[in-house]
This record gives sequence, structure tokens and C-alpha cells, in this order.
Amino acid sequence: MAFNPQAIMERVKSFLAASGRCSAGAGVGEPKSPPATGAGLYGAVMLGSGGLTETSLATASGRISLIVRLYRDAINEPLDQTEFLIGQTVFELIEDFMGDFDFGDASVRNVLPLEVQWAPGYQDIGNIKYRLVDITVPLLINDVATTTA
Repeated sequence: MAFNPQAIMERVKSFLAASGRCSAGAGVGEPKSPPATGAGLYGAVMLGSGGLTETSLATASGRISLIVRLYRDAINEPLDQTEFLIGQTVFELIEDFMGDFDFGDASVRNVLPLEVQWAPGYQDIGNIKYRLVDITVPLLINDVATTTA
């Protein structure tokens, strides 16, 4: 049976909201309307790149990446606090994910620490410009596909 990433994505979404780091909320997928971030952050979880890493006679394992995107209104004052808040949150989340974080699925073998990345940017949603950062969290997953002979 094919792997379903829903449990992992839902677990990360719930963690973002419950941790207090994303005080403006969290969701799965790109927000369709501007999130009201105020002085806080909004977090989104998305599926990133991946590929197969190994196969056996019966199954294939693979690497999938989750993208955790943090948003904050880019013109929220004071401007330097946006950079400080996003920067601190990036490193706290990386530490969480590389630690004993439970991704909610027994198929997750581990995080690939040397492939964890983050990239900042800006995005317009509606008429609001957001400062954002994408955190790429690559995971090694057992049994992403069943093979047939």
C-alpha cells in the first residue's frame, strides 16, 4: 500500500499551533487568504521534494521533504523584530524536529540532519506583503511503496 503523508503533516501543523510559536495559527497548504499575523507568526506545512532511496523485493523506502513556511506581515513594526522572531523560531523548530519529535507515523525512520535547510523570502497574499522563511525538513521513510515482481 502506498505511503500517505497526511498523519505527518497534520502532526506538524498541530505542533506549530500548540507550541505557541505560531500564535496566528497553522494550516496544511498555502493559505488562500491573508493570515492575520499581528505580532506573531502563521505556519503552513507543505509537501516538498522527494525520491526513492532503496528498494527490496517487496517495498521501496524514500526521502520526502516537508516544508514548514513561517509568515509574518512584512511591515509590522518594529521591523527588526520580524527578523529576530523568524530567526529564533527557525532554529527552535530545527532543534525540535531533529530531537525526539514524534512525526505521528511509525514509517518515519529519521530526519536527515545534513539536508535540513531554510530560505527566507517575501510573498504577497491578497494586498499584504509577508516576510517568510521556508524550513525544509527531509525525512527518511520506510515503505513508501509496495513493489511487484
